[in-house]
Amino acid sequence: MRYTDNLSNKEEFRVQFLGVVLNFFYVFLIIYEILSCVNISVLLSFACANVMILALREKVSKEKKMKDRFKLHIMTKDT
Repeated sequence: MRYTDNLSNKEEFRVQFLGVVLNFFYVFLIIYEILSCVNISVLLSFACANVMILALREKVSKEKKMKDRFKLHIMTKDT
């Protein structure tokens, strides 16, 4: 049971880290686009990737909530 918990924590950390990195590059590209005319397709691709990362982050947090609820249910059932 503990091994899968560690994997989910690592996956959650990976998703959060990717979100932070992606947001950093997205803000950098917006500033760069303001200062010089960079192609808008680059910004759109980063925006789409950002939405996908946010969806993945939401999925991981929902799975973690479900795991926690199941554990709580099992613990209360045993007592």
